[in-house]
Amino acid sequence: MDLMAGAPTNITSDVTFDYVSDVVEELLLLRQQVALLESAHAILAKNTDIFFILINAMFVFFMQCGFAFLECGAVRSKNTTNILIKNMVDVFVAGICYWAVGYSFAFGEGNSFIGHTYFFSGLNGMIPNPDYALWLWHFVFAATAATIVSGAVAERCTFEAYLVYSSLITGFIYPVVTHWAWSAKGWLLMGLDDGTISFSEYASPQEDSNVVIQVVGDCPLLQLFCNWIARRAVEV
Repeated sequence: MDLMAGAPTNITSDVTFDYVSDVVEELLLLRQQVALLESAHAILAKNTDIFFILINAMFVFFMQCGFAFLECGAVRSKNTTNILIKNMVDVFVAGICYWAVGYSFAFGEGNSFIGHTYFFSGLNGMIPNPDYALWLWHFVFAATAATIVSGAVAERCTFEAYLVYSSLITGFIYPVVTHWAWSAKGWLLMGLDDGTISFSEYASPQEDSNVVIQVVGDCPLLQLFCNWIARRAVEV
């Protein structure tokens, strides 16, 4: 009788153990599936961010067309071809300069004033793949900055001088200013007095605003001031 009484208990224990084992296996499988979904979501989010940056970079690039129309309407008809050529040259000059040194000065490892890695966009240390989208984004804004300046000094400078200042803006001035404001080591971002006084704006490094406006506003002002000084020197 004792043996018969113990049989159901053993069977119940075996069933309970098998049930718990199945639950544990299902939980482990569910955990793996959740991990895979989280990984897929992270990849999708990153790819979506890159896609968003690329699409908006294309929109910014087409600002070149808008500025070309604007500048053509602001100059005499005989200078229309000249201003259109300058807008095209902007893109070529900006592409070479920002590829060679601009991105390095802006987002390369360095000090609080300027970066000094990623020269020629990766030959001195490869750029992480997601950052190539940011490279395109900042390249088109550097080209746009030079184009806006060209409209401010239209019919007021020679083609040679235009090539020089376009190279300086896209290869040095704009990248250095962006390094100050958006690089992790930039002195504007880090702030003064142990960070109690720092630069801040509503935009991020992916949303150029104050930096672009400041550069494209100060450069034409400096150009016009230099033209005024040159005229006064000639008159004297």
